[in-house]
Amino acid sequence: MSGDAACDARSLRLGDGLEVLISSKLETLSPGEILEVASDDASIEHDLRAWSRLMAHEWRGVRVEKGRVICSIERGSAQRIIAKRLPIEAVTNIPAIADPRTGFSPRGAIVESGSPGFPFDVNPLVEESLIVLAAGGLQPERLPGGVRAVRRLYETMHENRIKRLQQIGFSSEDSEHVSQSHTPNFM
Repeated sequence: MSGDAACDARSLRLGDGLEVLISSKLETLSPGEILEVASDDASIEHDLRAWSRLMAHEWRGVRVEKGRVICSIERGSAQRIIAKRLPIEAVTNIPAIADPRTGFSPRGAIVESGSPGFPFDVNPLVEESLIVLAAGGLQPERLPGGVRAVRRLYETMHENRIKRLQQIGFSSEDSEHVSQSHTPNFM
């Protein structure tokens, strides 16, 4: 190993939990340190090259050793959590009633006017935690099951929101639309 840390991905792919495994390993490194990801799947090179760029890490290359693909990623300096504490002015300026022109935004959120619509997602750190919990750990062979369980959870939540909306008088079409616009939460 020529990196600062290693990760055995086995045949795990992005979308099946590899990003969760790699993110957890990169979190333990300082910016500039290298993570080597070993995989049995040669296609990982293309996926990890793009993922590294997307997540603000530096792609350092690929090599083959003993039939396994070894990808090197240098940890970037970007923080996954933007701020641990809100600036005091943001906390003191929370309106009692959300501005309806901003759409489905939580109270106190900073919303740019005119931004394009986008689907709402769970915070990536929360989603990764759910995947790891559902998988029962960070073992590569277990992560795909955690990803599937969280997807089923989202589908069940969507179906239940639709049922509740229809129970209070929304049409099927409106219920579907409102549920798709809903920010997933676990309350």
